[in-house]
This record gives sequence, C-alpha cells and structure tokens, in this order.
Amino acid sequence: LGAIAIDTTGTTTFGSTVNAASLTTNTGGTTALGGNVTTTGAQTYNDAVSLAGHVVLNASALTTTNTLAAGSHNLTITTDAVALGNTVSGTGNLVIQPRTDNTTLAIGTSATGALSLSDAELNYLSNGFNAITLGSATGTAAVTINYAAASFTFADPLTIRSASGAITATDALRTGTNSLTLTTGGAVSVAGVNSGALSITGALITLNNDITTSGSQTYTGPVSLAGNVTLDSGASGVVSFSSTLNSATTTARDLNISAGSGNVTFTGAIGNTNSLGAIAIDTTGTTTFGSTVNAASLTT
Repeated sequence: LGAIAIDTTGTTTFGSTVNAASLTTNTGGTTALGGNVTTTGAQTYNDAVSLAGHVVLNASALTTTNTLAAGSHNLTITTDAVALGNTVSGTGNLVIQPRTDNTTLAIGTSATGALSLSDAELNYLSNGFNAITLGSATGTAAVTINYAAASFTFADPLTIRSASGAITATDALRTGTNSLTLTTGGAVSVAGVNSGALSITGALITLNNDITTSGSQTYTGPVSLAGNVTLDSGASGVVSFSSTLNSATTTARDLNISAGSGNVTFTGAIGNTNSLGAIAIDTTGTTTFGSTVNAASLTT
C-alpha cells in the first residue's frame, strides 16, 4: 500500500503484517498490532499502542506520542530515527536498532548520532523487560553513550552492540545488579561501569576508570588501561582477560583487582607493549598468568 492514515477514537486492530509506504494513527483511541509493520517511510503512532504478538516495527523514522505496551511479547524497533513520547513497557525483549548498517547510534542527550535516544527517552524504557538491546548485530557505524544528566541507570539487563562500529561511553554505564554486555568487532572505550555480570568484546578495549560488578567480568580482546583502574567483581565474580593487557601509553598504569573468592585469569601477555605500574590482586581463588608480565610491581 501507499500511505495509511487512520482517524478514529475507537480501537484499530491490525491482526497480521502491514506493508506500506507509511502509517499514521490519530490521537485518541488505541491501536493493537498483531504482526510486523514495515514501511518505506515513517510510522507515527499518536494513540496508545499494544502488541498482540511478537512485533517488528521497521520504518525510516518512528514516532510515538502515547504509550507503547508490548506486554509479554518481544518488540523490535528497526529505524534510522526515533522519537519516543511516552512509556515503552513490556516483559519480553526490547531491541532498538538502526535500519541502515551505517547509521550512527547515540545513547543519551549529549551523545552524537543519527538514531538518537535522549535522556528523557531512555527514562521512557520502563523497568520489567527481560532484556534491552541497543544497536545492530550488522551495524558498521559508531555507537556513543553520553548523558546530559550526571548519571543514568538502566533498570533491565542491557546489551549494546555493533558488528564493527566503535562503542564509546563518555559516561559510566550503570545497570544496577543487571547484566551488561558490550560487543563489537571494533574498539570499545568505557568511562566506568557499575553492573551485574559484565562482558566486553572488542578489537581493543580501553578502560578509563574503575569497574564495579556484582558478578563476573569478562574481557574478550586486547585491553588497554588509560588510567589507574580498580576492577571489583564482588564476593565471588571471576575476572578474565582473553588477550593482552597494556597501559594505553608509556605512562605505566596501576591495576587493582578485588575478586572475593573468584578466579582471576590473564591469558595473554601483560605489559608487552606498554608496561603496567603496580599490579595488586586480592582473591582467595586462583590467579593464573598465562604469559609474560611486565610491571613496576606485582602483589597477590
């Protein structure tokens, strides 16, 4: 179809898939979606929307002005521009991802990107989702995280992803006791983390500040310390590095690890490019150095 425009104060029900140039619903009434909605142009929902099944909203741009209730169903929003005007809720999985692989993603008001989620829009993501995923598994563009507020805490397990774009967090990432996953084939830089179990995968992982978790910390890829860093994995969280660990520059950086009873594993060489400063490891578990260590000092 071409442009679909619906003007009713009653209930509009789409029992199956929709393919059109665009879709607009008016203020007043409700819209129930039972299948995927795909438009070459924009989707604008001015009324309250609910899902009757797992739904993918695929549009060049997507706007909501009222509530979007997924219930127990999974909701995927695939778009290059989004404007959320009210609460998005559910207990299934929520995915917000670029439609075009080279579309940049901005998380937070002060971040820069074409697909932008402001601080206010992040606050519209209600607590209760099984998991929230931001970014595309096939994305090639940068993902940036920078809030206007002093801090922001995601209330549900969070994954930030890209296939090859850099993921750069200027502000600390916080998920409470929920898990946090950052994954890309590009570089990752984090200003700090406070989360449950943490998994970071990247071509180069730069740690700029302390990382505190209530679960394990897994770093898949070379790690670089841009400052003195403390890794605290709580009472029993393991800390593991799959590759090398270096200071970011010739300035030797200190590394402190507190892992309770969790094991600490360094698979690759430490300080083989830029040596570390003082390394201190506090755990009643097993600490394993799989290769050479170059540092100012080492204390276990």
